[in-house]
Amino acid sequence: MDSLLQLIEQIPIRHDLASSIIFSGLLVATPIVVVVFLRADIKNQAIKIFGFLILAELLIGIDGYLCYTGLIKHALHLNDTTEPIALLIGPLIYLFTRSIVTKDNFKIRWDILHFLLPFIYFLTQTIYYIQPLDLKYNAYAQAYHPGLPIYESSYSTLFLISDAVKDYLRWFIVISFGVYLLLSIRLYFKKNDQESSSLNLGEKRYLFSMNLLLLIFLVLLLIVVVFMNFQTDLGDHYITIFFTLINFVAAGFIMAESRFFERSWVADKYDTSGLNSPSDLFDKIDTYVNKEQYFLRSDTSLTGLATALSIPKNYVSQAINKEQALNFNDYINQYRIEEAKRRLSDESYKHYNIESIGESVGFNAKTTFYAAFKKHAKQTPAAYLKSL
Repeated sequence: MDSLLQLIEQIPIRHDLASSIIFSGLLVATPIVVVVFLRADIKNQAIKIFGFLILAELLIGIDGYLCYTGLIKHALHLNDTTEPIALLIGPLIYLFTRSIVTKDNFKIRWDILHFLLPFIYFLTQTIYYIQPLDLKYNAYAQAYHPGLPIYESSYSTLFLISDAVKDYLRWFIVISFGVYLLLSIRLYFKKNDQESSSLNLGEKRYLFSMNLLLLIFLVLLLIVVVFMNFQTDLGDHYITIFFTLINFVAAGFIMAESRFFERSWVADKYDTSGLNSPSDLFDKIDTYVNKEQYFLRSDTSLTGLATALSIPKNYVSQAINKEQALNFNDYINQYRIEEAKRRLSDESYKHYNIESIGESVGFNAKTTFYAAFKKHAKQTPAAYLKSL
């Protein structure tokens, strides 16, 4: 009889349209998971649950891709390790639906019960996970390549119990999806009755929730059809392909909701303000600031100037920025520093010290005055005095 390594080498490698579709889905799902967990607000539990849902699909997809292509022979010890994750899909979809429809947060005390079945199944399979490679080979060969020879092995009683539970996995998955589909539908219509109209959920949330329920039903229907037509895992790639399509839809939804497509995101700061003639407006602003010596007031502000001129605040800011390439504070401070320089050289202000000069031109703090003076005059007030 061939050695175990020789049998493993006989596992054929295949790459076709199905494997290409599955692989593309993995490429799409990976950045989604990374972005969700890096960028989502920790308080936004709906997005976090969505991230775990896509992560579960990603891990199942990787396992499905390796098994379908035969590449699992290079990591055969990982065979069937994602089976408990498949039982997480139903609960995660339900919790995500609940967070969308009712905005209820995850409650550890009660919601942890939704993960009881996956956890129990995981415990029953720990015996399988620690089995030698020959048993992993036999399990994979029987499921995906019935024509390959089986390696003669001895089976422990605990393994046979674990294997017996494994035989019911398909029923566990179907029951899990069915139960959580019913719970999601019940949740949706219960909320609907409470608010008297489904549109009270908000049009976008209403459509999203309906599409989510339809998606759960289609996944359940596909799983039932595949399980009825394939006695082994040979048809599981159809389910993986469907998850791939879900990943593409999720990626499209995220892109559609992205700020990237807002005009203000790619436009210049003031491109969408509606101000047509910033130069004329700046002349009006500058005339007022000089004539009224507005810059000498200690309570100057963008809002105060806009109110005095009866002009929208963003228009005032835009006009100053476009014509002077300065923000409001620098625009006012440049006038203040010019006046401070004049007063430092004026005999009538000889009895003022440097700090008093700063206060007289509108600065409320010594540090602010010194920083602004150095920025606009390129030297300190003391150095300027010395240069005189």
